[in-house]
Amino acid sequence: MRTYPLAIGEILDYGRKWGKWLGTDVITTSTWMVDAGLPVVSQSHDDTDTALFVNGTGLTVGAKYKCKNVITTVGNRTASRVFAIQIVAEKYE
Repeated sequence: MRTYPLAIGEILDYGRKWGKWLGTDVITTSTWMVDAGLPVVSQSHDDTDTALFVNGTGLTVGAKYKCKNVITTVGNRTASRVFAIQIVAEKYE
């Protein structure tokens, strides 16, 4: 499972670009299931992409949270993808 860093105090968006997988189909619903303890600020989607905004304020360095995105489409397909967010003290370029 792919893991992305989130530094303490950051509010960032994570998501999925579904366009290549969708072809000419479009997303009608997107649902995010996130492990307890990771504050979700908002979630959204358009025809081809989904997004999840999360808040790293007050979380414990090293904590890891699973995030699962489930979509349905106009063509009556359902798909899901999972990734993890791990809390870090700082990010380095």
